[in-house]
Amino acid sequence: MADETETQNESALYPSLTEEGFIMVEVPEMQNVTADGPYPNSDMRGLTKMERLQVRDFPGHVCRRVETAFQRQGPAAACATLAHYQAHGKAILLDEPSAKRMGELVSAMTKSSNPERFFQSEVKPWLLRLTPHAR
Repeated sequence: MADETETQNESALYPSLTEEGFIMVEVPEMQNVTADGPYPNSDMRGLTKMERLQVRDFPGHVCRRVETAFQRQGPAAACATLAHYQAHGKAILLDEPSAKRMGELVSAMTKSSNPERFFQSEVKPWLLRLTPHAR
């Protein structure tokens, strides 16, 4: 709560921070997927683990996470990772047209015969042109 109040105070004092994307947001961490299925992304107390990032860093962060999923777990995990960030981006960062387009890209990447090539040629360039704003 203190962090939320602190962020709101910073926004009130420095309106340019909001415009330039220097506002911190929290996104639930992606669940890790194993051969037995996903295991919860919560700690021993049952609290959901969160990732903190600046709004302006969201596109690059998503690209890095999807690329890491391709390398470590394969195409299915990479598609799930992109879908995860699309859902949370839609909730807190993306306007309706951007969220819709990202959803279309998730669907197309999932159906693609070569998801990694599709990600590199279609999704990544679109993400890196994206300018998210905190809502």
